[in-house]
Amino acid sequence: MSSEAAYSAATNVSVTDFSVQALINAGLDIDVSVSLQFSFIIVVTVFVICFEYVLESIEHVIARHPTYWTLLNKMYRELLVGGLTAFVAKRLDQWDAIAKYDQAKLNISDDIVLYFSLSIAIQSAIMFMMLRVRNEKVDKLSVLSARDLLEYMSTDDGANPWSQFSKSIMTTKILQNFFLTTYKLPDVFSFPKYVRSIQDSEIFSLFDVEIIEWILLVAVYTIFFWIAEDFESIRFIEEDATDDIIEAGIDVEHAKMILATRLEVLLVYILILTIALWALYAYVRRRVHDIVLHASNGRKSYLEALEDIANKEDARLAKPMTNDEAIAVMMEFADSLTDVEDHSSIWDLIKSGARRLVGRAHAKDKSHMQVANLHLPFFSRKAVHVFAKLLLSFNAMYFALIWSAFNASVVPVIKSKQATWYPLSLLGLMAILVFNMLFFAPQLVRHLALVNATVRVNPHELKAVIEHFSDVLEMQTDMADAIVTYCDAHGKDIKDLEHDIVAMDPQATGYIEGEALRDIISHYGFKFSANKFQTFVCLQFKTRGTRVPYADFFRVLYGLTEQLTSQHDSLSELLSGKNLHSEYLNSLRRDRPSESFLSGTTSSHGQRRPNHAMLFKLSAINQFNAKDNAESQAKVSPRKVAAVAV
Repeated sequence: MSSEAAYSAATNVSVTDFSVQALINAGLDIDVSVSLQFSFIIVVTVFVICFEYVLESIEHVIARHPTYWTLLNKMYRELLVGGLTAFVAKRLDQWDAIAKYDQAKLNISDDIVLYFSLSIAIQSAIMFMMLRVRNEKVDKLSVLSARDLLEYMSTDDGANPWSQFSKSIMTTKILQNFFLTTYKLPDVFSFPKYVRSIQDSEIFSLFDVEIIEWILLVAVYTIFFWIAEDFESIRFIEEDATDDIIEAGIDVEHAKMILATRLEVLLVYILILTIALWALYAYVRRRVHDIVLHASNGRKSYLEALEDIANKEDARLAKPMTNDEAIAVMMEFADSLTDVEDHSSIWDLIKSGARRLVGRAHAKDKSHMQVANLHLPFFSRKAVHVFAKLLLSFNAMYFALIWSAFNASVVPVIKSKQATWYPLSLLGLMAILVFNMLFFAPQLVRHLALVNATVRVNPHELKAVIEHFSDVLEMQTDMADAIVTYCDAHGKDIKDLEHDIVAMDPQATGYIEGEALRDIISHYGFKFSANKFQTFVCLQFKTRGTRVPYADFFRVLYGLTEQLTSQHDSLSELLSGKNLHSEYLNSLRRDRPSESFLSGTTSSHGQRRPNHAMLFKLSAINQFNAKDNAESQAKVSPRKVAAVAV
């Protein structure tokens, strides 16, 4: 052995007490050189940079969508919990705080927690995507009035009134009319968005795993292994086997049979879960049918119910309500409700059951107004919600168990080329659970949201819909400002926008498809989301089916641009020092320096366009100055009268 090799070996032996898991100790082991360690650091750093870039791109895209932003934040929280659990387990392993075999069990436990968190996130994302696809199809027809929808179902060749999709659309319209007439809300109220808000709340509740829920999940795991162990003892251990033989372990063939038995037991678990999901879905769907029958006054024909709704809607539209009046009515109704926390947890269900047993009914507050004359037999909203949440949590738990087993077994099976059926069987079980995520889970949540949205008023979701209307009204001014800015920057005029829209109507009908109008507006610098654009159309236009009268759109657009021009001229006059009250000017300067106050969008004509914060303050200044001038004139007038008298 050379002197260098002998020195290296001696050095390696002398530093075995130093852990090479720390960066500063790199090179103390011949297998962990400094250059190799830094190579891995570079690779990991590049991966982290790329991953953060992807996350930032995703956040930038979904920042405009509060629902998906909330979903992403909940995913972050679950991954944070799983990551911290894995970090603590790794530190215990590094410090040799527990025995070797106990450490292996701890690693499996923290892995399953992380897998469970990921499974809930995956299941929720799948449910959101499936519901969004369906909601987009329904929303395209939700802007139709009952008369237009009836005409579409009766005369359009592509419409089949007896299809499930058509029934779903008519169901939504019937329930919408029932909800609006029951609570005396205006027709512009977006019932589909209200239902979507409740759908989102149902899915978000899956992330809030309660303590009792954790106990139930652990209990199910325990029962699973208890049943599997009984089957293993009956099938693979002889009656006269001694303790020494049992403790000696099992061979490969017996291990394969034990795994097969556990998969059989797990298959039974999954089939029971699937049947339970189907039964609950059928039950909730039946309750939706009962509500539709009640809302249509017992009419079993959806078309007949739609005809009656169309007649009532025509009578209401004969006396239209302005946007301000509609929002005022909705705000007054929302303010009459008490916004309290929803009590739909497992513990709340247990307390409700205990109160019923002792005959002490819980006093209902006005926060969730019930439909007085609607009776659903054998229905408890709280019990159905808890049961649905438990079943979906079990679905995610089974998926986590199988997913972790697949990741742990696929590489050893490929290397050993034994028990190749095992990972394939795991994939088959995962396919059943994925089917539950794709079909039963979104359908169950959709029908449950329809029931919850109809039988009572949810204050939080109702106020979110009203805020949505207010946002759309503010976005109208943003749209006009963006279009004018785009025209200034590209040497165009609003007449060019008008020409492009008219060109989309070669037959000169005066109407254009709503999606085509949204695309043209997007081309001119302002992007409307599909939901907000539909609300904008409902607020401003009397549509003909899905077609919008573009003459009315031009009227709205020109009115908004004239309003912006007037506000801009008034601001220019105020900033020049005319009729500006000193107290408000000082306040304005304290809130925003003059440089930043004047930093707006510059047009091609060199003018500054004010933002909305400036316009709001401008409105306040104008109101104050008008009041101040009136008071000053009132004080001066008596003096003039006295002088004339003298």
